[in-house]
Amino acid sequence: MKFPITCIMVVFNEEENIRKSLNSYLFCDQVIVVDVGSHDNSKLIAEEMGVEVIQHEWTAIPEQTWPDIMYLVKNDWILIADADEEFQYSLADRIARKIINNNDAIIYLPRQDSFLNKPVNGTAWGGISYVPKLFNKNRVQLDCLVHRPMSPLDNFPISRINGDKDTVIIHHNGDNLLKLMKKLKRYYQLEGEARFKTGHRFAWFKWIYYDTYGCLKRNLFDLNGLNGGPREIFLSFILTWYELNSGISLRKYQMRKIKQ
Repeated sequence: MKFPITCIMVVFNEEENIRKSLNSYLFCDQVIVVDVGSHDNSKLIAEEMGVEVIQHEWTAIPEQTWPDIMYLVKNDWILIADADEEFQYSLADRIARKIINNNDAIIYLPRQDSFLNKPVNGTAWGGISYVPKLFNKNRVQLDCLVHRPMSPLDNFPISRINGDKDTVIIHHNGDNLLKLMKKLKRYYQLEGEARFKTGHRFAWFKWIYYDTYGCLKRNLFDLNGLNGGPREIFLSFILTWYELNSGISLRKYQMRKIKQ
């Protein structure tokens, strides 16, 4: 059964994942794949599967393509997909019921992250997290910032759909370590702008103690990364590396704004 939802998936060299991922989103009655310059067969596979395929110039994050393709979207509700995700149909059924006569702007969906081919239990990636994946195009402002993609208009509410191990988006974000590190590097380079525009300001003590040291402490001890063995200890240090560099990015962006 098809539901009145438009799925948008932005891809770059995802031939290993895209077929399986797209198959899990075919409950949407419109699927748009935005290719940002793949050198592999990602675009060809998407075309073979009969979805709409759009060629777009390279962007560092998927959100930066959204304003350019909104004219193609035929439904009010938009579901954002990644090619390294699998969407469980039981969650699709909950979404279909949720959006009927719904006044929300943004609906957070449950997601389970994977790292080195196993679900993550500890660290900030552990267990089920909730991410802004579903929104009504008429009720949001597209901010297109890293990890801050949109915000509600006119006090429209935000809600979420609760998940469990059988009703969740499975995110294979960390299964390819090299690809993950390249992605995180792109993201932290944009974190400065995103954080500055949402009210954050750089301070040396805060960056060293609360942000960097605090991130490592939270992931290892508060969020039980230490109990997850070498894999989750390693992930804790990756997340801390990301936070450290995000702080540097914020300082650079803040200094540029001061000079202006």
